[in-house]
Amino acid sequence: MIANRNSPHYYTVVIQQCDNYRSFLRKALSERVEKNPSYSLRSFARDLAIAPSMLSLVLNGKRNLSPRKADSIAERLGLSETDAGVLSLMIQLETAA
Repeated sequence: MIANRNSPHYYTVVIQQCDNYRSFLRKALSERVEKNPSYSLRSFARDLAIAPSMLSLVLNGKRNLSPRKADSIAERLGLSETDAGVLSLMIQLETAA
């Protein structure tokens, strides 16, 4: 389960059904674009408090997120404590590989 339904950023992507954190972020972005066609990667980056260029590099597998940034993103996405932990573990797994 993901995000508190009362959160302004509620969406239905389930992190546990994603292969990695990049696919989770891509799906979260896609869902927002479906709801608002003018929503963009730049908008998503703003909402996550990350530079658009960095977000693009992350989504394309050229850079990794830090565990610290994972916590910030989880909070900004309104993830539950459990889902925030899953996101953090996914990031740690990718950076350890």
